[in-house]
Amino acid sequence: MSRSHMLAAVLASTILLTSASFAQAGQTTEWMNSSQLKKFSSVMQRKGYFPTKIKCKRKAAVGGIADPVLVRLTYETKYKKASNWAWAYGGNLHKLTRQYIAHGFKLVSRSSFSSINGGFILKCGLWHR
Repeated sequence: MSRSHMLAAVLASTILLTSASFAQAGQTTEWMNSSQLKKFSSVMQRKGYFPTKIKCKRKAAVGGIADPVLVRLTYETKYKKASNWAWAYGGNLHKLTRQYIAHGFKLVSRSSFSSINGGFILKCGLWHR
């Protein structure tokens, strides 16, 4: 099985398993990489779920290549306080927040984790507009 087919199978399983557990508002996803999160969030938004809380952690490198962050979102149904959302991570959350504020967003949730070598702290944020 090719790598892309394996990723598609894992992603489909993640979406099915996680979607099935979203019977009530305020449910939290499993840990996902950014590719999985993007696809999963599209599905959840069409179902009326909106992310309200973010949690991030470091992902160990496999074979020297890694998506360095895993993300977990808490979703609520029928969330009317925002029409759009964005998330990002980096070493300077304050700078990211200023950039998002300039585009009409407000920071609603944040998280942090240490880099692989422990040398610095990476932060992630969730913004609503």
